Amino acid sequence: MVQFSVLDFIKSQWTPVPPAPKADLHGQTVVVVGANTGIGFEAATHFARMGPGRLILACRSLERGSVALAKLEASTGCKTAELWLLDLSSFESVRGFADRIEQEVQRLDILIANAAVVPNQFEETKDHWETSVQVNHISPALLIILLMPKMFASLDESPRPPRIVVVSSSLHHYAKIPDNVFESSTPLQVLSDKDLGPPFEAMPRYYLAKLFNVFLTLSLTDHIPCLTTVAVNPGFCYSDLRRDTRTLVIRTLERVLAFTAEEGSRQIVWAALNSRAAPGEKVDCMKGAFVSYMSVGEPSDFVLSDEGAAFREKLWHETLEIIVVVPPDLGPFKRSTWVSGE
Repeated sequence: MVQFSVLDFIKSQWTPVPPAPKADLHGQTVVVVGANTGIGFEAATHFARMGPGRLILACRSLERGSVALAKLEASTGCKTAELWLLDLSSFESVRGFADRIEQEVQRLDILIANAAVVPNQFEETKDHWETSVQVNHISPALLIILLMPKMFASLDESPRPPRIVVVSSSLHHYAKIPDNVFESSTPLQVLSDKDLGPPFEAMPRYYLAKLFNVFLTLSLTDHIPCLTTVAVNPGFCYSDLRRDTRTLVIRTLERVLAFTAEEGSRQIVWAALNSRAAPGEKVDCMKGAFVSYMSVGEPSDFVLSDEGAAFREKLWHETLEIIVVVPPDLGPFKRSTWVSGE
């Protein structure tokens, strides 16, 4: 087991980032969530240059998404990019996006679950969840599961297995689960309770979200092994994500250490396209991998521990309970199947 130290972080940030890999995406469908800015936009731009059959930019804002689409088309010449609206703070929006995929898309080959917010105070969505809990964890889980039928449809047709890339961070190493959250059978509910939950702190809450991203990746791999789900650390990048929490210290670190958004996006593209089968085996070693700096590494000691595994399973069950309540009909994929992995 390893722990990601501050020295490891600095060395990694000062290491030149290799170019993004390339592939022929002809006839394939790629969905990039949060594609209007930052690493999401840059990842979408890389994919646009690979000739995808369809490239769907999933954005919350019509105005900002339209600007991003025009910029992407102008820089790449891609004619198959589309703007679709998706607001992860709304379960209704997630369901609507998934319904549209069901109706208009024949297959889905790559899904980039790039979603993150860092609210600077406790906020609640109209679905009555703390904003960072819903946007960073519950809604991405709901979206992934609702889109799985289209990914299953690509299993026998794609030159590589359909892939889900969950954008996490090395910051998950520093996540501390408050005792009342760790001990609860419903940790997400505790985190969303302003009165009973731990005091709200923006960055510690973000660290937890990135830990939950890793847990979601591993749970999906355990229970739905036919798909390849990967967590990726894009590195510390200059990003609008911190626009509400950009202190003097953060600004200084950005100036000295941060990758550009384009450099960070190369990690996402690598996680989406790289294949690692063991010699003489057909098993994809990318399944459940934690990708960091264009290599497969280990997540935190807590993730690998027995305690971490027990908490992960508890989080998975609670997430499924929430998701089952949200959309009344999940089609042929029954909850018991997800839980048992059968």
